Amino acid sequence: MKISEVKALTGLTKKALNYYEENGLIKPSVLEENGYRNYSDKDVEVLTQIATLRRFGLSVKEIKEALKSPEALLNVMAEYTKKLTKQINEMEKCKTVLSSCVNDLKSDNTDIKKVTEDMNILSKALEMNQKEREGFMIVEIERIFPGIYGKVLSFCFKSFLTEPMDSREKENAWMDLVKVLDNIPKLNIPKELMDSVDTDEKEWKTIQNRIEENLKNDNYANKAYNIKNTITFDISEEEQRQFELFCTYIKPEGNIEIIGKTLEAVDKSLSVLSSKYRKRKESHLKFQKKFQKKFKEEYFDKEPSRPLTIVHKETMSFVGIHYTKFINKKDFPKFIREFNNIAEEISNVVNRGRIYGFAGVDSLGKDIVPDSIFSFVFAVQVSNIEKVPHDMISFVLPQHEYLFYKHIGDMKNYQKSFDEVFMYKLEEKNYEMDILPSFQIFPSDIRDNDENLEVEMYFPVSKTKKYK
Repeated sequence: MKISEVKALTGLTKKALNYYEENGLIKPSVLEENGYRNYSDKDVEVLTQIATLRRFGLSVKEIKEALKSPEALLNVMAEYTKKLTKQINEMEKCKTVLSSCVNDLKSDNTDIKKVTEDMNILSKALEMNQKEREGFMIVEIERIFPGIYGKVLSFCFKSFLTEPMDSREKENAWMDLVKVLDNIPKLNIPKELMDSVDTDEKEWKTIQNRIEENLKNDNYANKAYNIKNTITFDISEEEQRQFELFCTYIKPEGNIEIIGKTLEAVDKSLSVLSSKYRKRKESHLKFQKKFQKKFKEEYFDKEPSRPLTIVHKETMSFVGIHYTKFINKKDFPKFIREFNNIAEEISNVVNRGRIYGFAGVDSLGKDIVPDSIFSFVFAVQVSNIEKVPHDMISFVLPQHEYLFYKHIGDMKNYQKSFDEVFMYKLEEKNYEMDILPSFQIFPSDIRDNDENLEVEMYFPVSKTKKYK
């Protein structure tokens, strides 16, 4: 039986069929001539059972257990019967209360106080039931897209898919949403993440709560247009851990493109299904417009506080330490001092009073700098590379031209100097930024709260092609 026929018979999505096959719940044969799946009657029987059990709210792990024997399936059915009976009893109570209200209102001696009390009971019961209906879409997302895919979708959309599906327009938008999500290319998900879906519920709950909290705080309607705070990148150790985890999940080739296209494709459906999504989208667009205007006024339309020049540097050799964790700028002095103490064992140092800090070091190549989410290198320049101390790296920068700027002030204003460099209109000088690492030169005796700190900044540039 073809996959299209199985989908029609079971109501399952293509991704759900693939997922259940990957998890060993079904074993369709593969046709040699074209590689297509051929589903047996037994496969369809099992899939029908799975589809029903998923509606009971069972996880794939629980379904595997339920399908092991008729006795296990009986226990699941019996448990769900209890749940249904409870729901039926609750609705019967609602019906009884509603009938009582109707009868009291028909009576010649209507007791309004009693009717009001009954209506209050009925209102609370119906409100509870209404909340269940409002959660329908997000529950369906996890049911029809089992496993990691449904989990990720649930995390992304949970804050938005909260409304009842109470119009034909929403029903059509819902069907379009499911169709899009079922046909996007498969994400390349790391095995450790796949394994954690059914086992590490606590971690998943933590991530979900953080996403919901971020969305709650991301109020564009009331957000302040503080440019400096927006472009300053300092993060805590916990934020670093979560960011590294996130990058590990999306880093495999093709994932970012797939995620981007998916978000574009679901935008129209979400705009119909969620008033909250619509309002947030509108607020975001307004915020972006105002932000861009203020960004231009505060940076592009201002001249740097000190002159920038183009300088030439001859070939330079370096020995240093590569850090694969994020380092906040306020912590640079501590790391520089620690490195300066270690640098005593490095021979042929050109100037021991100068410590080089590198950014963009990944452009040196993975044979020199290992692949990592974060890359910070503190180094000293050496006359030639001889013996490299243990746990250090060495590399050579070829002769090149650099955009030079000097920061004078404390570390709090260090970011401002960076911003002034990047706002500099290079194209007016017929230059463009290049792919070599940029670097800064710090004094080796740097202090934490030095208000007269001087840091030299160098950013690699090349003549634009039309002027070469």
